[in-house]
Amino acid sequence: MLAFKDMGKQFKIVQTGQLILDGRVLKQLKKKDVPMIKVEVEQAIYYSSTEFVAFYEKHIKGKADAPEYTLLVKTDGTVPSPQECQDLITFVLLSPWQSKTNRLGYTYYEIPLPTGFLVVKIKNKTRSNMMNGVFRIDKPTTISLNKIPAAERAILESRNKELHPAIIYVEHIIVA
Repeated sequence: MLAFKDMGKQFKIVQTGQLILDGRVLKQLKKKDVPMIKVEVEQAIYYSSTEFVAFYEKHIKGKADAPEYTLLVKTDGTVPSPQECQDLITFVLLSPWQSKTNRLGYTYYEIPLPTGFLVVKIKNKTRSNMMNGVFRIDKPTTISLNKIPAAERAILESRNKELHPAIIYVEHIIVA
């Protein structure tokens, strides 16, 4: 699954095609009169289909090995379809992420659930009432283009806008 975050217009060196994302470097290049053009840039965010299937099985269908887990439900109590869940995760990947740190110093990110979705906590087969929740994303990394499956790679290569050189890889998303 790919999501594309718009980063606005950035400068690109005409001769090399390199994007300039650092303000200090941009000032130095302008002083040297290096020919540059402004281009629309997107940041690609990749979430693997295997991780999506695991997320859907655990947090939508409730097929979890752990005695405690959280289900994602709609406000009317029904479960979202796979397409609704995919659209929701795309929305989450493009939303602003709030950085958090736990007591052990581990950084993760939280995104509040959008309107229309709630969580139900399951503990030893006992269900809680529906309540507000968040998506949690482990600290994302970057991934190289050759490690992305061919179908998603073809989508990346066919984009009209310039792609940011770093592709963000979100490995794990949970609902809490």
